[in-house]
Parts: sequence; structure tokens; C-alpha cells
Amino acid sequence: MIRDLLAQSGVAIDSEDPAVLAQALVALGVASAMGEPPTEAGLERMLGGPALEAWPGPGPIWDRLWRVIPTGAAGTGQAVSATMLARAWTQHRWVLNRLAIDLSLLAEAPDALEKICQHAAPGGAVSVLDPEPARGERWNWPLRFGVLPDPAGLALADALRGQDLVLRGLGRVVTLGLDGADCDLLLLPESLEATFGRSGLPAVPPDGGIGAALVLGGAAEPPRLPDLAALRRRFRAEALGVVPIAPERRAAWADAVLRELSHDATLDRALVAAGRQEAPGVNELPSPGRHPHAPLLLAADGFLDRSRLSVQIGRLAQRLRSLPATMRLHLTGLMSQRLDLPEAWARPDELAERIETRQEQFHREDDDGTLAAQTAESVQRAVAPPEARFPDVLLHADDDGKGTRHGRPLDADEALEPATYYWLGFTYAPGSEREGLPAEGEEAPLGPLAEDAPSLLVTLAPRRAGEVEVAEPTRYLRLPKEGRAEPVWFRIVVSLAARGPVELELRVHYRLNLVDFVLVRLKLGDGDGRSRITQQVRHREPAASLAELHQARAMHIHVVGGAGRYGITVTVERSDGEEVSAFADTEIIGTQELEQALQRVRDFWLSCGIDSFGATLTATDALRGRLAEELVALGKRLWALLLRRGHPDGALTALEAFIRDAAPPEGALVQVTLDHSARNFVFPWSLLCDRRAADGDIRALWGLRYVIEQQVQRPHETDSEAVSRPPVSLGFALYDRFRPQSAAQRRFLGDLAARGAGHLALTGPVESHEELARLIRRSGTGLLYVFSHGYTPFTFPAWLDALKRNLDAAKRKGDEAAESMLEVLSRGDFREDEAWIELTTGKLMLQRLYNEDIERGERPIVILNMCRSAQVMPGLGESFVQFFLNLARARGVLGTECPIPPTFADAFARELLPRLLAGEPLGEALRASRLALVAAHGNPLGLAYTLWGAALSRFDPPPLPKPLPAIPATGDVHG
Repeated sequence: MIRDLLAQSGVAIDSEDPAVLAQALVALGVASAMGEPPTEAGLERMLGGPALEAWPGPGPIWDRLWRVIPTGAAGTGQAVSATMLARAWTQHRWVLNRLAIDLSLLAEAPDALEKICQHAAPGGAVSVLDPEPARGERWNWPLRFGVLPDPAGLALADALRGQDLVLRGLGRVVTLGLDGADCDLLLLPESLEATFGRSGLPAVPPDGGIGAALVLGGAAEPPRLPDLAALRRRFRAEALGVVPIAPERRAAWADAVLRELSHDATLDRALVAAGRQEAPGVNELPSPGRHPHAPLLLAADGFLDRSRLSVQIGRLAQRLRSLPATMRLHLTGLMSQRLDLPEAWARPDELAERIETRQEQFHREDDDGTLAAQTAESVQRAVAPPEARFPDVLLHADDDGKGTRHGRPLDADEALEPATYYWLGFTYAPGSEREGLPAEGEEAPLGPLAEDAPSLLVTLAPRRAGEVEVAEPTRYLRLPKEGRAEPVWFRIVVSLAARGPVELELRVHYRLNLVDFVLVRLKLGDGDGRSRITQQVRHREPAASLAELHQARAMHIHVVGGAGRYGITVTVERSDGEEVSAFADTEIIGTQELEQALQRVRDFWLSCGIDSFGATLTATDALRGRLAEELVALGKRLWALLLRRGHPDGALTALEAFIRDAAPPEGALVQVTLDHSARNFVFPWSLLCDRRAADGDIRALWGLRYVIEQQVQRPHETDSEAVSRPPVSLGFALYDRFRPQSAAQRRFLGDLAARGAGHLALTGPVESHEELARLIRRSGTGLLYVFSHGYTPFTFPAWLDALKRNLDAAKRKGDEAAESMLEVLSRGDFREDEAWIELTTGKLMLQRLYNEDIERGERPIVILNMCRSAQVMPGLGESFVQFFLNLARARGVLGTECPIPPTFADAFARELLPRLLAGEPLGEALRASRLALVAAHGNPLGLAYTLWGAALSRFDPPPLPKPLPAIPATGDVHG
């Protein structure tokens, strides 16, 4: 690959040494990105040495690159050789590639990479350092961010000016040509293809997809900018570099760089740290064995080791005057004595004036160091992150009994009186400013959000129906950038029938994502102890950044369990023009009636999977119509159960009225979260159907209309954490006795890997239970796909007996798959109380997986294309879903709720996997596959596949091209 790229660019291949070729390619890439090629004579003069010594100091880097590293021999007709390019690189290594050179170009020569770096590359990144001592002036505050004078640049400038540290005076936005021509970092809202496309080399990275280029201290050449040459001449620059940033993260990334630099980081470390920690839109340093998706970062001598805080004393006053007058800098005793100011907070202009009048006091070198340290401390205080904020719940009396205002606060020891109105307030406040009820147990602060001053939807509902009446259960809390938020208030009254402490649930939503959950216990009698709150944080990791919750959900459903029943709270928002309103209410469903509903669903799937489609994929017209009518009728019954239609205490019946005119659009994302008390709760959300749907309108089912994500005892995932990057390792486990589907799956997976062209690595097929256990234990796959037999225990033995009867009936009709499954269930070693996956040789028991020590490697997407793999039933303590989400740290798990014929499993995989590997989110790929199979075959079994985990789990950039040519299914197979 390296030879080919060099030859395609006109370089003469005069060496077979992989190190020489790799060095030549790096030099070629640098030169190609920088300017026009020089003559061969210019290259010879550079290699001779004297010409370099005559250069007057460090000039603009594009001039130096133009002379130092050529890409061809313009005008002479003779190509520059690989050896000459390699010599230019090795003798003048003042280029730093800190993020990563495109290692896919060097993949064939790992030894050459070590020779270039002179050490093993850490974390897979190339780090080629300048051996010469650093030189160059120190930098000064504020850091200047430059944008170009075009609509995209001006829009970016507005976003930058709203960033926290820019507002605090540590950064300044410069529009080139309007505000001047000098800046430190130039942000270009263009693609890397536009920057590198004129070089003749492939874009860096080859598959593109970068939303913006960042140029460090220099200017690139974006198209359609006629005065760029003049700007470049005036632009004070000694270095050029490019870093990819997702468009929506540019402003946040700039803020992160400022924060890193304020802690005395050098610029190279600040860039890397900002990319890794603060702005996930930046491509991170690649992990070992992963394909890096990052371009070149180039810099001149000493550019990247200049500290922003270690500045010359003579320029301190100028720096201070550039800070906002509203900023306060803290003075220690030594500084206050020298400046004759009180030991307190001072304005920047006061400090500047004192320094200018007393500059003679700071002429000694040790004082320079002291002042620099004081300045560093002041700036660090200015950029310190805001104090963490925690939930604060207030309880007040009703002042006038009319509900117009809240009165005096109640003490935690004060009991509430039934049939009396109270006000419950909620806010977020720093720990030192909380005023409300005491908190118990584990607490977690609210993480950073994607907006500076977001609006949070807060809902309040009683944990037990009927105990407390909440007048208006939804409120919007406006969260300021810092400090305590203004509380929102709910008017409540306790029922006369309430006994013991009453409990209320406060849920906080950001873009209808559940981000916090607070249980409020209120003292009702003498024996109730004190009123208090408990923050339930099990649904998300406390350290997770909520700033990555990019995609709004259309509906949120939260389930809490206890005492033989479940509480289901549905929250929706509706936008009427500029007004946004919300609805939330809770329904209670008993475990017994839930199990009865689940049995009806499983009876349907059992008949559908074995009787209707046991040996065929496509339904007749009559069967298609009958199944559609049965499914819609079943969906309406589930809707009635959820809304308790006709029941006197049916709380959610108002939901229909609320969303009647504004139902979520097709493809909308519905989020279901389960409290730890409801981790075994299961509900067939995909079969829900509005009671107003026409009979037989199968597209009205939620599983075909919406994307549904549900979590089970898994910390809440941020949207960006659901993304995995190529190359994707696809682990394939197989049961090889489905005929002819097993052989077809071998060919299908092999074809996918071939289409991946190096971005998709296939492991398998794995056919031994020992091999599969090892594969899962090592956590080395980005996608784990299992095509096999599977079993999950039933809650009631009668359900297993019904399954065996159906299988026996199908066997008598000649269904080989049913015969195979019945044989497995009838063996002497079969235990109906254990879950397992059966491969060609042996069963992998679920209990064994729970006993494995799972390494912390990849976070896979898991697809269990086998019978009953996603069963999570009331009373079932362990399941494959829970194992993969909790212990194997899967991003998402897709499995089935019933026996699935191999014919359909094969067709389903051919719809799902190409979509997923071409970049579609897992939830949307599942919905699209269901729709495709219903449309083409009238087969609804795709609705029996259930997704647990993050619906936005995806591969970005995708390992397969899009769109993909069709991969035909095996078709209908009989007997």
C-alpha cells in the first residue's frame, strides 16, 4: 500500500526498506498538504546543508516546507525519489505529529513505524519529536481564536463568544479582515477533503467524514476566498496544524483548550487533553489495534512547548487589562504587600495600574517567578469549574389555603396532616447552599449539559397511587450556568387514607432523557422518623457527561417495582408553536395481570413462530391479513391495560387526550428506564397500539412506528458513548446444523467481511462453547453475533409444556428446525431452570458466564439471533440481557422473545447487519428491518426481537459502504 501511494504521486521507488518508504510517505503527506512542489535542484540544495544555515531565523512554515520537503520535481521531468524524501524527513524532523498520522498507511510496516518514532508508539499514536531545544516567545492571554469573514465563520464566532471561558476574558474571537489579521488558533468550518484534496493524495483520513478543520497558528487554503493570500501574508504564524472537530463541538472544544492551558499545560498537551476529556467530538488518541481516525498536526520548532502561563513580567499589565473589568483576581499576602492593596479580591485594571507604577519592585529574577506563580493562581481560580450542584427539596406550608403562594418552611421532624395542602419545591444548588430536607445515602451531582442554561422538565408523582394528590405534576426548571437555581413548586395534599410515611418520586428530564431521580419520604405520623430524600442514581454513572445527550426523546417511560406491582410513569412533551407543555402521570399494574398479558403475547408468538412460519418465510395473503388483525387487537388490549381504560382509578387516560393532536412522528425515539426495583420487568412495548388504529393496520404498532430503547439495571449511556469506531471486530458464533441456513450464514458473514475492505475483521465462525466463552471473556469484539439454538427458563412450567406441544405438532408436519429444538429440550441433560446457548459442539450455560472474569476491553453490540434470547420475565433473576449489559458492558443487546425459525432468523440478519454496519443506529436498523420483512413477506416476527440498551448504538464511521447491494436471503425452505 505504501509503495502504491508513493508511485501514484510520482515518487521514484529506489529502496525496498520499509522504514525508508514509510518516512518518504510521511514527508510526502506533509509537503502535499502545504503548497506547490519545488524543483529537484531545490531539494539538492536543502540536502547539502549550507542553504539551511543561511536561512534568517524561523520564517513562515509554508515557506520552509516549500523548500525542505518536495512532492515532485516540477520542471525537470525527473521524479523525486523515496530515498531523497526519507533523507529530508530524517535530517529535518521539526514536524510534530502529536495526534496521529493515518496509521492505516503504515499498517504494513509496523517496524518502520518504530524506526520513525525511535520508540514504540504509545497507544498506537505516532509521536515524532524535534530533538532541537525549543525556542520562541512566550504566549500571552487572552488566547485569540480566528474565524474567516464568511457566514459560516461569523456563525462560529457567535458560538465561541458564548463560551464560558471566553466570557471570562481568557479567550478572544477575531474575525480576520474585520478585527485584524493576527490570531493564535484559526478555526475553519470546512472539510479536510477541501484542505487536502488538491494534493492528489487520498483525503486524510481516507474515508473522510470530518466536519471541520482547525489550523494552529497558520492558515490553510479553503476554496472560494479570494483575499486569503493577503490574509496569509499578514497572519503572524510559525506553524500549521490540522485537527478534526465535529461541527457541533467546535465551540466547546475551544473552551476545553482554554481550560487545559490555564493549568500550565503546553499547547500540545492541551490539544490532546481537550480532545480526550472535554470534547468527545474530537478524534481521540487511538487505542492499540484500533484504526485511528485523525489527520496530521504539524508544528514548527518550539511551537508546542510554549506555556501560556509562564509569561514575561513586562507584559503582565497588558494581559491584565485585556481581562473583563467584572473579573475578580485573588491576592495573597505577598502580592498584596508588594502592590499595596488589601488581601482580598481585586479587579484586573487595579492590578494593572499597580504593576505599572511599581514595576521597579519586580526586577529580580526570583520575583519574576513569584509573580508568574501568582498570576497562574489567579487565572486558575478564574477558570475553576463551577461548584457541583445537588438536588434540594423544600417543604413549605400553604400560606393562605388557596394555593396562591407557599408559606413557612417545615422542619424535617414536622409531620404532615392529611387533607391539608402543602408546597413541595425542587431545585439544584451547591452543597453549601442547600436549604431543604436532609439527604440520605449515595448522592451524585448533576453533570454538565449540552446547553449553558438548559430547561429541565421536572415531574412529581406519588409512589403509591392515591396517597398524594399533585395539582400540576410537571414543571420546567431553568438551570443557570452556576449557583443555585430558582426552585419550581408543586402543590400537594395527602389523602385521608394514607398510612405511614408517604413517598413521592421526583424525576428530572433533559430533552426527555431521564437524568436524575429523587425519592421523597414525608413524615406523616409519630413513628415515621424524619422527612428526607434519597437520590436514586443507579440508572446512570455519576461521572457520565450529560452534555452528550444530543438527541431528544419523544416520550419517556419509567418503571418502579414493589409489593407485587409496578408503577409506570409516562412523560411526554407537546410543542404548540413556541409553547412547550408536558404531561406526566403514573399507572399501577399488578404482577398477576401483567403475567396474564405476557402469556397472551407469548401464546401468539409461539403459534406465529412455529405454526405459521415454522418452515416458510412468506405469508399467504390470507395469513398476512389474519396476523395483522390479531396483532392490532393484541396491541389494543395492551394499550387498555397500560391506560386502565374503564377503570375508575385509570390515571393515564388523560394521556390520549394530551397527545391526540400531536403524537410522536414516525421514527421518534421512546426511552424506557427501569428502576433497580423493576429490573425484571418486561412489557411488549413494540406491540402497543393506539385504540383508535384501524383494524389490521399493522404499521400502527409501536415497534414499526417508533424506535424504542429500554435499560435494565444498566447505567445511563450518553449518546456519544453509544458510538464505536472501525475497524470493527465481528465475532460470529454458529450452530452448524440448521440446513441450509447455517451454511448460508457462513457465506453471508464472509461476504460482509470482504465488503468491509479492511474495516471489518471477522472472527469465526466460533462453533465451540469453550471458544465462545473465551471470546466473551476477552471482550475483543465490537459486534458479537450469535446464530444458534438458545433457551431461557419459563416462569411457569405450563409455558414450557405448551412450547413442547407446538414443537411436536410442527415436527409431525416435517419441520426439521422444530424437530431439532424438540430434541434439545427432550435430552436427559436438559434442565428447564437454566439458560444456555447451544453451538455446534456444546452448550454455553448462562451461569458459567456469570462466573467468568470479563476483561474490560471492547463495549460490544450483541445480537443474539436465536430462540428466546431476550426473555426477561417477572421473577427471573438472571438473563442473557442482564449479563451482557451489566457484566460484559454491552452498548446494546438485541434478542428474541419466542422461538424463531431459522428461515426467518437468516432473513432478519440479512436485513439488519448490513444496515447496522453501514452506520445506521441499532434501534433504527431494527425498525427498518421489521418494516422490510413485513412489506416483502407479510412476516411480523421481527416484532419479537427486542432491544435492550442504547438505541443509538452505531458504528461511526461505518465499516461498510452505504448503500449496500442486496444480499439475497435463503428464501422459503421446507422440511
